Amino acid sequence: MVDNAASSSIVVAIDGSVFSDRAVDAAVEVARAFNAELLLCHAIDTAKAGRMTLGDPALLEGSYKALEEDGDAFLRDASERVTRAGGRARTKLVYGDPADEISNVARHERARMIVVGTHGRAGISQLLLGSVAAGIVRNAAVPVMVVPPTGEARR
Repeated sequence: MVDNAASSSIVVAIDGSVFSDRAVDAAVEVARAFNAELLLCHAIDTAKAGRMTLGDPALLEGSYKALEEDGDAFLRDASERVTRAGGRARTKLVYGDPADEISNVARHERARMIVVGTHGRAGISQLLLGSVAAGIVRNAAVPVMVVPPTGEARR
């Protein structure tokens, strides 16, 4: 169990989507209420990196480099969004299954909570595509705030 009185960080899962932008906006408001710092975290999906190589091990380094560049850009944009809103943030890039790694970061950092956006899909669509948000909810040792999409973003 996390000692919330001692914890002053909130982990926010970042993937560069409009859904994670909404999560950042919501997290800024929560952080303000708790005087907390945001830890913006992007997980490079190592399985995705492997799929990008089409089975050619020589391409693995290039796929990681592309995913790292994207992740750095996502984190930079999210950090600027937090700063513009008057919040405090630091960033972390991790490697592995996104749901597992975001949960692990929160545990390691002794975070107060995790904030994650969701695309709002359900049923077969969620089953086929998987859901990082659902995985975080299952794995997390701290409360998880799931931020739904707006009506327009669901379409």
